[in-house]
Amino acid sequence: MVLEPTLGSTIGVALLGGFATSMLYGVVCSQCYSFFQDRSEQHSYPFVRYPIATLWILITVYTALTLQPLYWYAVSNFGDFSKVLDITWSIRALVVLAAINDTIVRSCFVYRAWILDVHKSWLSFPLVTLVLCLFGVSLSVGVLSFKMKTLQDFESIEGVYYANLAMIVVVDLAIAARLTFLLASMRQNFVKRTDSLLTVMMAYTINTGLITSLVSIASLIAYATMPNNYVFVAVFFPLSPLYINALMASYNAKHWVRDNPVKDVEFFDGSVRIRFMRTTETCISPPDSRRATAC
Repeated sequence: MVLEPTLGSTIGVALLGGFATSMLYGVVCSQCYSFFQDRSEQHSYPFVRYPIATLWILITVYTALTLQPLYWYAVSNFGDFSKVLDITWSIRALVVLAAINDTIVRSCFVYRAWILDVHKSWLSFPLVTLVLCLFGVSLSVGVLSFKMKTLQDFESIEGVYYANLAMIVVVDLAIAARLTFLLASMRQNFVKRTDSLLTVMMAYTINTGLITSLVSIASLIAYATMPNNYVFVAVFFPLSPLYINALMASYNAKHWVRDNPVKDVEFFDGSVRIRFMRTTETCISPPDSRRATAC
């Protein structure tokens, strides 16, 4: 039985999604500020700082686009229930922007996998292909949404939307599995204290893939069971800031070393040199320095 839309299942849940997005945006700002305050060498590379700065700007615009329809529904059209199922321009633009944001974040994770596995870097190519395919499908959802006026029109592209959410789950789990495997392989050769840091990094990686995948699955289930309200949209809202927070948490994880009594530790297996310094840096880089840091 199809549930009829109510005020709670439309504007109410959309507000909750907006609140969650705003809170996560605050965390993003805090993490980005910490990142740019760090003057260590690996945080000074342009190809690290520029994507982070770009993501910070894009997620700011994303958050504004999330709040605009809430104002339109709850204030500009207060009491006009006929407007509740109308799709605003900002929701359409938000889907496109989410595709761009998420692709940049996934590219950063894939780049890290490429850096960490210097002997088999070609194994990252399938991940690159998956990320690009997902970007194409996500962008298609955004472009097609500009042809829709109401939520009921979403049925015309539900097949693409299902494919998009399913691909998000597959790609996120694939990236998390690849990074976890690489970190686990290195972990076998580390001293105990350094090993504990890698355990933290592995936990970040696993949680990243699981959380984003669970959110995508929740959005898919919400749309499959309740296509005539905004529950699936509210679940989708916080997904993009979740990605950026996961990336920033991994970049800022080296502060964990500074708060623990770990002296300078260096491991070298002929292909990757990893240094953990208590007050200066945490760095993963090839011995010949032909590639940049993966931190």
